[in-house]
Amino acid sequence: AVFFLQNVPEEQQQELLAELPRFKRDKLDALLHYPEESCGFRMQTEFVSVLNTATVDEAIQTIRGLGSATGIFYLYVIDDHNQLVGVLPLRPLLKEKGETKVESIMIAEPVRVRVLDPLPLAAKKVAQYNLLAIPVVDDNHHLMGVITVDDVVDIVQAEATEDMFLMAGFTWMLINLATAFLAASVVGFFRESIEKAVALAIFMPVVAGMGGNGGTQALTVITRSLALGEIGARDFWWAVRRQMGIGLIVGAVTGLITGLVAWPWQHNMVLGGVLWLAMMVNMMVAGLTGAMIPVVLKTLKQDPALGSGVIVTTFTDVCGFFTFLGLGTLFLKYLV
Repeated sequence: AVFFLQNVPEEQQQELLAELPRFKRDKLDALLHYPEESCGFRMQTEFVSVLNTATVDEAIQTIRGLGSATGIFYLYVIDDHNQLVGVLPLRPLLKEKGETKVESIMIAEPVRVRVLDPLPLAAKKVAQYNLLAIPVVDDNHHLMGVITVDDVVDIVQAEATEDMFLMAGFTWMLINLATAFLAASVVGFFRESIEKAVALAIFMPVVAGMGGNGGTQALTVITRSLALGEIGARDFWWAVRRQMGIGLIVGAVTGLITGLVAWPWQHNMVLGGVLWLAMMVNMMVAGLTGAMIPVVLKTLKQDPALGSGVIVTTFTDVCGFFTFLGLGTLFLKYLV
């Protein structure tokens, strides 16, 4: 009903609401006034609650009184002021004796979100604590509604779709174009070296491409760790050093393989050594930027998943071209 009303003009909204019973009209009107990206807007207002003074038998009778209602995952325990004080999964409820008080078997201080909290926070908490539903409260801890795991799936899908569109958006395409010109200018700076040693042009994409892949891998690991709360401020420099170390090892191995391929192919041992050194340096830069950029974006209150790839690729392309062509220029007399 909320989604339907949201898509009709304001005048028609009021006309339709006026035709509803008072209690339904008040519920819908309240939901429509929450921000669209808030937990309050997406919460379900149908849930099962009992007073903390109720017994197990009384709680079960409350559930039976709902008839054919579906989607009951938890029993929410409230006090006389409708404040959430606990939650009770159905399985332990059915195991207890009928005269047992629900407050003695409930989970006190349950995980919750507030009505104005952003929707992704509800999705994060549901995933983090393996919940089937999460209660939504107001600033005074009054129980207002619930967000179920089904709602969370919709939220995650919508967020992922939005992120994909943003990542492929026109703004990022323009930024990517600008960074491509930056990388091209670096290549142009070494034009004379490339003209004298054509082999440099052959292996440029290898150095830049491997750096981009390494940076993307580091970026994925750090972004995921940030999203799951596995990395805090104290772990930042440890994570950066770790990704740089991984980049150095991967660069040394892949650079050695590339150098061993280039040596017999181009009949030049020095070219193989230049490739080895350049790939080690670029993979270290990939680990550094892949680890730092998501954290910097999050500090600036930007989504680390958006745009990080473009920035990391810029660093690895520019650094890869500059390092490889710079070393090639340094040892040019051995490559010609």
